[in-house]
Amino acid sequence: MKGVVFSATFFILIFVVFLSLSSYTYFDHNRQVMNEAFKKSLIETAKNYESANYNIDNVLDYFLADISSSLPDDFIYDFKLLGFSEDPLLIRIELAAVSKKSAYTFIMEETIIQKEVISR
Repeated sequence: MKGVVFSATFFILIFVVFLSLSSYTYFDHNRQVMNEAFKKSLIETAKNYESANYNIDNVLDYFLADISSSLPDDFIYDFKLLGFSEDPLLIRIELAAVSKKSAYTFIMEETIIQKEVISR
């Protein structure tokens, strides 16, 4: 009887560890996908700045148009433009993502600053 209880307890423990690792893998995957899409879209927004003639009113719209297709669907997103400067170009955006299925939230903040190369 002692062996049966021990085996059942061990099986339950292994099952809980497996579920925990699966949940962490799902969490980390979503974080990585959001982080990569966020950085890529911010870089693309900065690259297209001169040709699209952004201003403080529409820079977030261009960013959202670029990032919206590459984010996971099971989150509610909130974007905020924290800073913008035209010369030198500075764009600072915050992303807050709340999961619809789980009880976790991601808050990411990125800044991109234009570098000007001066040749001598």
